[in-house]
Amino acid sequence: MKILHVNKFFDAHGGAEVYMHRLMSRQRDAGHEVHAFSTRSVGNMASEDSRFFISRSKLEMGDALNFIWNREARSSMQRALKEIQPDIVHIHNIYHHISTSILSPIRALKIPCVQTLHDYKLACPNYKMYTEGLPCERCKGGNYFEAVKHNCLTSSFAGNVLAAIEMGFTKSTQAYEKNIDTFICPSQFMANKMIEWGEPANKIRVILNPAEEMGIDMLGMHVPKKYVLAIGRLSPEKGFDIAIRAIQATPGIFLRIAGSGPMEESLKKISARNVEFIGYADKAKLYTERSQAVALVVPTLMYENSPLVVLEALSQGLPVIASRIGGLPELIEHNVSGYLVKPGDAGELAAAISRISTLSESDWKKMSDAARLSVEKNHSWHNHLKQIFQIYADVGAG
Repeated sequence: MKILHVNKFFDAHGGAEVYMHRLMSRQRDAGHEVHAFSTRSVGNMASEDSRFFISRSKLEMGDALNFIWNREARSSMQRALKEIQPDIVHIHNIYHHISTSILSPIRALKIPCVQTLHDYKLACPNYKMYTEGLPCERCKGGNYFEAVKHNCLTSSFAGNVLAAIEMGFTKSTQAYEKNIDTFICPSQFMANKMIEWGEPANKIRVILNPAEEMGIDMLGMHVPKKYVLAIGRLSPEKGFDIAIRAIQATPGIFLRIAGSGPMEESLKKISARNVEFIGYADKAKLYTERSQAVALVVPTLMYENSPLVVLEALSQGLPVIASRIGGLPELIEHNVSGYLVKPGDAGELAAAISRISTLSESDWKKMSDAARLSVEKNHSWHNHLKQIFQIYADVGAG
């Protein structure tokens, strides 16, 4: 089978990009011919299809037309389809830099097309359903000017206007809904939310995100120390300030934060001596950090979908303490593979951190085993690939 994956970025930094590259690699290993369509960047992974890649647009009025309807993307996609002749096109994130202009050429050639929804962009202009410190659904029903009123996407007024216009155009033309055969949601929460916001229920399918196999058996190898670990972009919706406040209420326990972002300096200012910022950590470093932590802390304030950071922790046998929001309750069984706490409640988070840090060795081990087993049962790559190829077959590919 010839498979063409389409995503606006082709590096390996964001969750959508990491997932796409892993999927492409496994599809190649299974004997399929796998191709890519994306934008050009010095940070891209190598690709024999880079001749089809296009320039990146910026979220500003100078690039307004490309943002809404990218002629270069459409033309380059037509060339790619003619040369590659794929049996299936698998869309990931195309907004802002590629646009929906590529969809009608795919439909014109009657090529089956599916899309994995890595975020809420199909419904929400800022793709997070979060603004001003809280989950937000103000745009529901087509009220996209709310994104301008609340500066949802950028500090630029023009940028927010452009985002609202683009969303209004996309919905008025039903570009995704008419041209995509199946939308793949990595969580039931996302599927329910998409249907609630008016997306066609008959096109929505849930396939849980897979976790990387760690390669070695963690039984007997995980020796947790007195610290909890937090990983991610240091931005307001991730709730790292809540984690810092919580750790200050748990004497003798440390918090290590891996990541960088716009809140880094402000977070450092409110941190005590038992908080350590370790910055960006590569795959090997994160593996080591997880192997020595007592728990992963995910204090998010937004509707998380199915974050890889959680799946990788569980796969390694690391219990997770997370906000009871979005798709997270589908990943973590309370009191079994970790704890779920009220979003934004530093006191409840502190109590959970204290509780897991004082578990007996045998009780902690039971929770660690349950974490690993939950991934083996529900998030294996073997089952994920089977379900992906079943969807390909259902829409007529191959």
